[in-house]
Amino acid sequence: MPATTVLPDQDDLTRRLTAVDDDPHRVDKLYPKVVARAGTRMTGPGFVMALQLAFAEYIKEMPPVIAYALGKELGTYVRAVIDDPGARREALDALGDLESSA
Repeated sequence: MPATTVLPDQDDLTRRLTAVDDDPHRVDKLYPKVVARAGTRMTGPGFVMALQLAFAEYIKEMPPVIAYALGKELGTYVRAVIDDPGARREALDALGDLESSA
């Protein structure tokens, strides 16, 4: 059975995301898409999928190089947000699987 974790509350999740990167554009446009899931129970791979969807919506109008750079940061966000070691490992494993199939 996959490990699950409860995401931090809105304030803590916002703080953790901002600690990764406090760029005002991300804070205003990207992070609210992730913070909408605050307090929910998710699997590690489920959180990766939520991040991927939020990032995909965020980068729609951006050059591909920005999309590529943001994609490389997903692991950093996973490490900042997921406290449960099992769920974090599964999220990073899923992220590795996603990166190797790209």
